[in-house]
Amino acid sequence: MSKTELLTKLSYSRAEFEALMAQFSDEQMLQPVLPGGWTAKDALAHIAWWARRGFIVISAVIDGLEPEYSLDESDVDNVNRNTYEANRLRPLAEVRSEEAESYHALLALIEKLPDQDLSDPAKFTWTRGKPLSVVVEWNTFAHYEEHMPDLRKALQER
Repeated sequence: MSKTELLTKLSYSRAEFEALMAQFSDEQMLQPVLPGGWTAKDALAHIAWWARRGFIVISAVIDGLEPEYSLDESDVDNVNRNTYEANRLRPLAEVRSEEAESYHALLALIEKLPDQDLSDPAKFTWTRGKPLSVVVEWNTFAHYEEHMPDLRKALQER
């Protein structure tokens, strides 16, 4: 995916995600209506963690370093569980602010990268034949798309 395509997809997906989240009142954000007993606030904290992870990876690339990137399925489950526990008692305003800051920080880094760094699957050996754009995708719009069906369902059932 080219940088232009990536930024376009990210912009549309982000707008859709923000519009969906705006439909939740503060009270609804705190109700355990998602799978696993999560709240919409928990999902937002979870998305913030993954955006920060994307920021760390892209920062390393910009600094000319090879980031630690491999996570197997059990690692992902542990990260998600730990993120939930670390954030479940945090105030909603803090989680909202952190998620927005994480997204904007990652976006600023993406905009700095040359198109070839994002789209060439052979550019970085640690991506194992995938373009760097996939790292961005997994930590942003693909992640929104993963969680939006449950968020929509929660809104419909209110």
